[in-house]
Amino acid sequence: MADSYKIYRKAGKKTDYPEYIEGVRWIGIGSPLYNPFSDVEDMFEMHVYVAGTGFYIKNKPYVVTCYHVISDTLDQIEIQNTSEHKKDELVDSKKGQLKILMVGCIQDTHRAAVVAVDVKHDLALLELQTSEEVKKMEASKGFELAKSYPKIGERVGYCGYPRGNVVNKDSKHPTYAEGAVGSFTQKTKDINKIQISGSVIGGFSGSPIFSRYKQKIVYGMAYCGISDDGKDDSEIFYGVGYEHIANLLKCF
Repeated sequence: MADSYKIYRKAGKKTDYPEYIEGVRWIGIGSPLYNPFSDVEDMFEMHVYVAGTGFYIKNKPYVVTCYHVISDTLDQIEIQNTSEHKKDELVDSKKGQLKILMVGCIQDTHRAAVVAVDVKHDLALLELQTSEEVKKMEASKGFELAKSYPKIGERVGYCGYPRGNVVNKDSKHPTYAEGAVGSFTQKTKDINKIQISGSVIGGFSGSPIFSRYKQKIVYGMAYCGISDDGKDDSEIFYGVGYEHIANLLKCF
């Protein structure tokens, strides 16, 4: 059988990259760092920590990712109130830090906002803070949701930004990996999920799980590794089923 990497490139487009790359994005948390020794325009340098992965759904102006990837940006900033304390008295308080949600790829980076979450199924929808024209163009690169699950033993692909900041120093492209649908596809009242036998490490959370030979058809989204030591690295992981993504999108 032909190499899947070479099959699914956009017709007529001269590129060395497979088509699925167009719809995948890294999800980052930005914090402006103050440098008093810089020029005025450079005093606040944006430091971005790549926390995970997200992807577009075809013709929808939203990026879907894991709730746990963006949950830190939803923390309330605690502001210290010293009005009831003496000036020379120390107040034990958490320091607030501005956290800005960022979405990016090799071409561009945008600020984003959370528009919906499904905590139960570890899902979140993000919307870029940019023009409608840009959002429409980005959405055209998205994936289509599957209408059925793959068979047990079927090979599937997934791609994302494992060890995001480290990998991004060398390449802005997402990392591609393959696995096999595991011993079961579980459907319960609470969650439909796919068990994948494949290596996953921190940063792959939010990666699309797609057909190996129809790489713009998404079966689900990677969200949880299975590891004995509780670390992010695992040889088996779960993907939340496509139905839950579809249900969240029905809100819009």
